[in-house]
Amino acid sequence: MRAIAWVVVPSLWWENSPLVIQEAFMHRRPVISSDVGGMAEKVTAGVNGLHFRLGDPADLAATLARAAGTPGLWERLREGISPVYSIEDSVKAHGSIYRSLIDKARAEEGGS
Repeated sequence: MRAIAWVVVPSLWWENSPLVIQEAFMHRRPVISSDVGGMAEKVTAGVNGLHFRLGDPADLAATLARAAGTPGLWERLREGISPVYSIEDSVKAHGSIYRSLIDKARAEEGGS
């Protein structure tokens, strides 16, 4: 992933949470994606990537030309990528939530 500049996700599916976008952002790579579903939610056009109209090859071509031909666009979009939660951080956060829920349930059982 680090060897490429742009990640293109031309999916026709209304993806819920495409992992390829998370992976791209983890490696600080702007994404060019279809403008629907989870792709459009994860990729904020003009902030961390670009959108093109679903199923429109001419719009995809125009978006790719814009990406390749606009000086400074890649750098600006790269700066707009928010940090991605690592798996380790996610495990810690979920573990903390589960521990607090278990502790709460135990306290409620003991308090009845």
